[in-house]
Amino acid sequence: MEKLHQALKKITAHDWYVMAIIVIVSCASFGLGRLSIIEGRREPVTIEDNSNLSSLKGISNNSALTLNAVEPAFATNHLTAKILASKNGKKYYFSWCSGAKNIKEANRVYFSSEGEAEQAGYLKSVTCK
Repeated sequence: MEKLHQALKKITAHDWYVMAIIVIVSCASFGLGRLSIIEGRREPVTIEDNSNLSSLKGISNNSALTLNAVEPAFATNHLTAKILASKNGKKYYFSWCSGAKNIKEANRVYFSSEGEAEQAGYLKSVTCK
C-alpha cells in the first residue's frame, strides 16, 4: 500500500491532465460509436397526403400516398421539389440553401431538376453548393 501511495505522489499535474484527456476522448469515441449504430436503425420517413387520393382510381382515402406511386405531375409540387427560385429573381436554389429560405412563399417557383430551372431562364446561385 505504501508503494501505491508513493507512486501517486510522483504523478504531476501535467500527468493528471493527460489522463483526464484520454478518459474524455475515450468516452466521446464510445458515445459516437453508439450513436452511429442508432442512426442506422432509424426507419425512413414517409410522406402521407390524402388530399389528392379521390382523383386516383383504385385507391381508398385511407391509403398512404407515397412519392413512388403517384403520377409525375404530382411529383413536381412544393413538397417534393428540391429546387426553387423567386418569381422576381434570376437565380435558383436548392431547398436547403440559405438563399431559398429568404424567398417568400407567395413568390416561390418550384422545379424538379436543375435542367428544368435553367430552361425557365434561371441561373444556379453561386452561394448554394
